[in-house]
Amino acid sequence: MAGPAPGWRLRPLAALALVLALAPGLPAAQAGQAPRPAERGPPVRLFTEEELARYGGEEEDQPIYLAVKGVVFDVTSGKEFYGRGAPYNALTGKDSTRGVAKMSLDPADLTHDIVSQIMGF
Repeated sequence: MAGPAPGWRLRPLAALALVLALAPGLPAAQAGQAPRPAERGPPVRLFTEEELARYGGEEEDQPIYLAVKGVVFDVTSGKEFYGRGAPYNALTGKDSTRGVAKMSLDPADLTHDIVSQIMGF
C-alpha cells in the first residue's frame, strides 16, 4: 500500500496562507514595514477629589463617575445602578478602590487607601 503523496501535509497550510493573504480587512504585512502606532483615545483628564465629588449621580444632567486605583470611569449608562438612590451610588463621586476590592458598601471601605486600613497604619 502506498503512503500519501509527498508534501500532502503542506497543502492545507498553503490553502490557509492563501486565504489569509487574500482575505479583505486583514492587515497586509510587508518586509521592512514598520507597524502603525495605535490610535490614541480621548485625552486624559485629571480630577481632584473635590471635582470628582461633583459627579456622584446627585444631579440628573451630570455624568456619573466612579474611580478605582486612580482611574475614573464614566458609569452614566448604568444610572439604574449608580444614580441617586441606586444600590451602588455610594461608590460614585470618589475613588472607591477599597470598597470595590472588598465588594463592600461600608462607608469605611469607600476610599482609595487600601494599605493603611489593611495594615493598621
